Amino acid sequence: MSRPVPGAGPIAVALAATAAYRLADRLRRWGTRGDEADAALPGEDLVPGPAVALTQAITIAAPPVAVWPWIAQLGADKGGFYSYAWIENLGGAQVVNADRIVPAWQHPVPGEQLRLRPRVRSPGWRPWAVQSCRSGCCGASATAASRSTDLAPSASAPR
Repeated sequence: MSRPVPGAGPIAVALAATAAYRLADRLRRWGTRGDEADAALPGEDLVPGPAVALTQAITIAAPPVAVWPWIAQLGADKGGFYSYAWIENLGGAQVVNADRIVPAWQHPVPGEQLRLRPRVRSPGWRPWAVQSCRSGCCGASATAASRSTDLAPSASAPR
């Protein structure tokens, strides 16, 4: 019969805590390069002193003017969220991701709700500022959260 190694419990807890911290930091900076995660972004001032701050990034082989039309039509009642539909629909949201640009969805305005679920009067994000072809800042005071999409030209290869 084997005996527990003295002191193994605290060592295991310390290793688990270190792994969790590193994973959380990696998720907080998902896809960013260099100092991108710490750079100031539009909308960060909407929620002063947030409990959690995430900066996630991707590089797309297209200029901001070509990407903005897809961002402009985000929302469950519009173009969806361009994610995995099966995940978006786990709660019965019935979100459909657009596969084309819809002209009627190209002009989001401050105060217009970005719905998280279609055909439901659920809380959503309300854009507080929109700057076409560059960024859209959304915030929801009920959840003390903000969301910003910032499109910046990059000479880097897509990742």
